Amino acid sequence: MLNGISVANLSFDMVLSARGCPFNCKFCTFSLNPLGQKRNYSARSVESVMQEIEEITADVIFFSDDNFFVDIKRAEKICDLIIARKIKKRFMAQARVEIAKYPALLEKMVKAGFKALQIGIESPHDHILSQLNKGFDSDTVRKSFAVLRKYPIYYHGYFIYGNIGETEEEMLYIPKFAKRSGLTPLLFKS
Repeated sequence: MLNGISVANLSFDMVLSARGCPFNCKFCTFSLNPLGQKRNYSARSVESVMQEIEEITADVIFFSDDNFFVDIKRAEKICDLIIARKIKKRFMAQARVEIAKYPALLEKMVKAGFKALQIGIESPHDHILSQLNKGFDSDTVRKSFAVLRKYPIYYHGYFIYGNIGETEEEMLYIPKFAKRSGLTPLLFKS
């Protein structure tokens, strides 16, 4: 097991295609540089990313960007090139629930070989989501997963337990919410 992923004789590698995040979630340091200053989102060129992918021999590539889908058109172009160049790998990436707004991209992701998305949800409780400045509410999460479940991708959710003002009952609700949303553990089979 590797971080909850059954590796089943698969090899893994990472690609960092962009740094930073334009969102301002209160708990997150991804949008900060090592000095604690706001880091602007900056992305490598699509061709640079594709060249690196083509050189990787691993079976599974994880896009270690804070949010691979900040620039939807760029993500779509990468998927288009993976498909056009017939690259046969499995891909994983981190995302926000807003990815559900882009069904054309989700279709391309499936064709390109995306098998798992790790999605920062943080909490099923609106007062916590507001406190964390996530920019969406629990109803948005539910509606997003109703769309996402239509695509054969594993969805893994990140949650934060013990937020300021969060009750024990609220914390115990998180796994129920995750299960109802359709989140899955990350498993790969060869």
